[in-house]
Amino acid sequence: MSKKAQHIIPCVYLKNFCLNPREKRGKRKINCVNLDSDRFSVETRRIEKVAKLNRFYSIKKNEGEYDDSPENNNADIESTWNRVIDDTIKLSDKLSFLDKSKTFEKSQLSIELKGLISHLFWRVEARRTEIESFLHSESILIKKDSPERFKEITKLVHLRETGLMAARTFLSFLNKEICIFISEKPIFITSDNPVIISDGDPHGRTDILNLKSIIQCAISPKILVVIYPSRICNRLSEDELEKMLKVSNKGLFENENFKKINHQKIKVKKIDDLKFKEFYNELILIESKRWLFSNNQDLLREILYLLPQRSKERPKITNINDSSLFVSSRRRFLKECLKDLQRH
Repeated sequence: MSKKAQHIIPCVYLKNFCLNPREKRGKRKINCVNLDSDRFSVETRRIEKVAKLNRFYSIKKNEGEYDDSPENNNADIESTWNRVIDDTIKLSDKLSFLDKSKTFEKSQLSIELKGLISHLFWRVEARRTEIESFLHSESILIKKDSPERFKEITKLVHLRETGLMAARTFLSFLNKEICIFISEKPIFITSDNPVIISDGDPHGRTDILNLKSIIQCAISPKILVVIYPSRICNRLSEDELEKMLKVSNKGLFENENFKKINHQKIKVKKIDDLKFKEFYNELILIESKRWLFSNNQDLLREILYLLPQRSKERPKITNINDSSLFVSSRRRFLKECLKDLQRH
């Protein structure tokens, strides 16, 4: 079988958590923990060597032949990461010495951050694990197929979700506000499942499409992006969102689609409260599939003492009976995928 290792998490994202992010490609290194290993230890590895699987995004056509277009679509989206993160850092630098918080009119940056985070959420291996659980429980036809066929079907459904559900999620984000929390010290770690969804309760989870959901994503060890329900914007109806969704099913939208949307502001806020660190890093550990990352070895060692908490909480995430994982809109979408697969 032809082999081609593909990154579950883009290197351009992990680069910002590296020990030497300004180093040339191929020389950047990151501290990591492989949660699948027998002994949990912090290793230092090149980012090209972590969080990747063989043909993760490739669609098998014939024996030895693959369609790599999904990975190419990912590459197009990844190309904007560096610029968007640089713009975010520059925005945080505009806070004066005395400023604790400031709001900026940054529609384009707000929209780009929301688009990147929505895509990052759906592309990861954790989403594929959820889909596999769903297919096992819902499809009699697939249960009769071979394990290899089941694996391919799971991949096809996941790749379709990466586009369509990322697009729908992005549109729902446009109804929410965005805040960038800046820490003077590197306090955030990340993982192979770097987008955290909660309902305000440190141990509570909800679906990313829930209007009340709070989305958190660290884009560097010092910068945490939080997307949260808006109290002021004119909320788009589900019908309006669906009409906009039909324009593109890959998460790519033209400017004309934003005419009905209020100006997208960004609040930038300094933090020195270690509760942010404890809350976010604990959820990252629990939600990660198999990899943890940081530019700080001590941070990773510190978080590993919570492994018993991960063992307790992690099964709730992949439990198919947990209604918070598969809200009605997503169940409908997955069943549509099944119908399409069964017709073909």
